[in-house]
Amino acid sequence: MGRRTGRTALARWVCAAALVVALGACEVPPPEGPYPLRYRDMTFSVQTTPDLQYGQAPGPGGTPQKLLLDVYAPAGDTAAKRPAVIWMHGGSFKYGSRKDSMTVELAQRFARRGYVAVSISYRLLAEEACGGSASTERCMPAALAAADDERAAVRYLRSRAAELRIDPDRIAIGGISAGGVASVLAGATADTPGTSGNPGPSSAARAVVSISGGLPTNLVFTAGDPPTLFWHGMEDTVVPFEWAHSNARYMMQNGLIGVLRYVEGAGHVPGAQFDDMDAQARNFLYKMLSLAGAVTE
Repeated sequence: MGRRTGRTALARWVCAAALVVALGACEVPPPEGPYPLRYRDMTFSVQTTPDLQYGQAPGPGGTPQKLLLDVYAPAGDTAAKRPAVIWMHGGSFKYGSRKDSMTVELAQRFARRGYVAVSISYRLLAEEACGGSASTERCMPAALAAADDERAAVRYLRSRAAELRIDPDRIAIGGISAGGVASVLAGATADTPGTSGNPGPSSAARAVVSISGGLPTNLVFTAGDPPTLFWHGMEDTVVPFEWAHSNARYMMQNGLIGVLRYVEGAGHVPGAQFDDMDAQARNFLYKMLSLAGAVTE
């Protein structure tokens, strides 16, 4: 069996297992219901509130760094308790910002569906750009710091749920590339809050979306970790496909919900597949946040 054939078979095995444990095949089905369906269909315009400080932590060189986020909310919406999703940009833990076009587009699309969507900046502490299996050890401190920052953002939203009209029990996290790596890590380590800000509220996310992300180890996963969707190109070598495959399989074998949406022939964060990334995240979060018939008043 060739390398590509073997990887395809393994990926399909994960998808088959997901049929029993989670949602179905690799392609997470869309919510059913007539148009317009809140949280599925993009019916709102977007109101943006930029540059809110959600925390502070030592940045490069130890200098205190303000941690900022932008809020994207459905304009004109009167609902009192909306689900929230935090998005983290990519950039190898060295580059990028919350203004990244793909991250902003995700946030805006989810706001148009009725979510309160947030794009966060986080500390970029890698001395060199991270990528590939060889960078795992030297990049771990940067990944841990980014996860600390994301958990601080979860606590920020939870502590301001009434002000932002967020349902504190329906907060999801997700990210692209390095942001996906950090999101999987933050979801699996909610009981390690870190010191990036907002002590007190729970750091736990209800669901995680990892786009071209994943972890090189399964040792961080424990009982009670949130359901996680891994969207991954099978030819990705920046964040190796094998990481996401191993994470999803381990989660399912240990009573957790891990769904692997794989795309044959695709590499790292393929822009041509953006609509599929968005749709799979939408479908997964609709199910995992129990949004069918959710009370919003």
